[in-house]
Amino acid sequence: RYFDAYLFVSQFTKSKFLEFYPDVSDRAHVIYNFSSDFDSSINRGDYFLYIGRLDREKGLPTLLEAFREMKDIKLVIAGSGPLKELINQYNINDNIVYVGYKRGEELSLLIKNSEYVIVPSECYENLPMSVVESFSYSKPVISSKLGGLKELVENSSAGFLFEPKNVNDLMRVVRIAKSISDDEYKILSNNAYQFAINNFNSENFYAKLLAIYKKLITSK
Repeated sequence: RYFDAYLFVSQFTKSKFLEFYPDVSDRAHVIYNFSSDFDSSINRGDYFLYIGRLDREKGLPTLLEAFREMKDIKLVIAGSGPLKELINQYNINDNIVYVGYKRGEELSLLIKNSEYVIVPSECYENLPMSVVESFSYSKPVISSKLGGLKELVENSSAGFLFEPKNVNDLMRVVRIAKSISDDEYKILSNNAYQFAINNFNSENFYAKLLAIYKKLITSK
């Protein structure tokens, strides 16, 4: 009751908070984080990309198990974490490539040259920057049907969803994503970029934030 406003980075986070504190609904606002770089060019690369922490709750074992079975599809993994050694155990077909932790221009190029970015999280995600950056580079996303990930991929029409922790469903979705035509892929890429421009630009972010500040100031 001592707070005048609550800011959330996704509708999912807001709705989850309001389940426990419904009385603050009139003080709850959603503002997506913003990206500082955009690229509208479309490049359908030849690999699927995972970027992030190498841990169980991020869905890494599920991802590795799926691509061990799909030996004809290349997966590139960038990141660091306690399950790094697990990658070699699953890479029996040499279709899984671990490139270590990447940032800056190296990370940007990895995203831009990929075919899809995969976010297989098995925990609630709010507004992962991996999706923000992917959409900003016109890159479609394959993600688990969970938390803020579902919100982003469904609302953007820029990717595919699969059931979390479900290896077979992930494989099914990857096969579908791989098989679509270049024209269909172009639509996904354009949707990703347009969603990013509309929702992840800094001007919108600051305009919404300042509007909340001004409202609070004038109400006092």
